[in-house]
Amino acid sequence: MDKTKSQVSEILCGEDQLFSESAECNTFECALPCSVSASPPDANFDRGSFKIDCKNRKLTVFPFTIEEGRIQVGERTYPARRIASFDFSENYFDDSEWQTITNFIAQTHKTKEFNFAKNKFHSVPVSALQKLTKNAALNLDGNKICKFDCDGFDLREFSGRLNLCLTNNPIETIPFELVPAISYFNKFEFNDGIIGRNRTD
Repeated sequence: MDKTKSQVSEILCGEDQLFSESAECNTFECALPCSVSASPPDANFDRGSFKIDCKNRKLTVFPFTIEEGRIQVGERTYPARRIASFDFSENYFDDSEWQTITNFIAQTHKTKEFNFAKNKFHSVPVSALQKLTKNAALNLDGNKICKFDCDGFDLREFSGRLNLCLTNNPIETIPFELVPAISYFNKFEFNDGIIGRNRTD
């Protein structure tokens, strides 16, 4: 998919759609809005927890920013501290979005699940792993990842008990710089097996 056209589609066809029936949307795929579910189902917007589902929404550009501690999804805003999980699987995110995603992860201190399976990533920046909080999970299954980007690596920046899934990617080796950080992972899954503190659960 052409990146420029997809970015335009998100402006024309996303939550800020400019036209009720846009002829432009007939020539390329339009990004679709994400959905939100609450736990418990009748939770007040400032109570309970929420899951944001952006699976298979044809996204190429990361759709969220955090302003004053809140995330806007559709016509509502939600406190970032109450978002339990994000599902961004089966979209078109590539390495150009990692900086935005890393900044976003750094601001979602309570979120424990980030699913980016089946996107278009070719690398994993260690800086993103360093922003995950204790017990958080990052799922990158089924991408095209062949390497880690260790720029900015700092062992002191890692939280404990992280979970990383890299199965179904062409990556074959763990860079030497990252080896000391393995003890910070509950699970580090890749095609050849699982390493980390908790390899059986």
